[in-house]
Amino acid sequence: FRSFRFYVNYSSDDKLAIHPISSHDDFSPVEKYIISKCELVAREEERLLEELNVSKACELVMNHLLTDICDFFVEYAKPTLKTGLVTQSSDPKVLQKKHEFLCVFNFVLQSMVCQLHPFLPFETEEIFSYLSNRSLLTTNYFT
Repeated sequence: FRSFRFYVNYSSDDKLAIHPISSHDDFSPVEKYIISKCELVAREEERLLEELNVSKACELVMNHLLTDICDFFVEYAKPTLKTGLVTQSSDPKVLQKKHEFLCVFNFVLQSMVCQLHPFLPFETEEIFSYLSNRSLLTTNYFT
């Protein structure tokens, strides 16, 4: 949940509203990788839970969380998100890139929270309501 706090620290600086990502956005290869990985893990988790293989589903989600998101994506995010803070840049291109990256980061966190929801329902509900202003209980979280 430190990755969530990391996101909150940087998203509070962003004046623009976080919008859902769409397929026509120009993403870096790393952003494309993490989006596709989140979707792949969600589909695999859904399959495992349908087979009632809860331990494998939990292991899959935890490995994805620790290796792909925390170890890889959050570390990749640090230079991009700190750019505006270090230089106090008002360059529109820098600010736009940071905003686009925050939108991808929001998607990744929402995906992670949805994947953890079967195992940590109360904590994930609270985090998801902050990220998207809606309830996770009414969301189809495997899509």
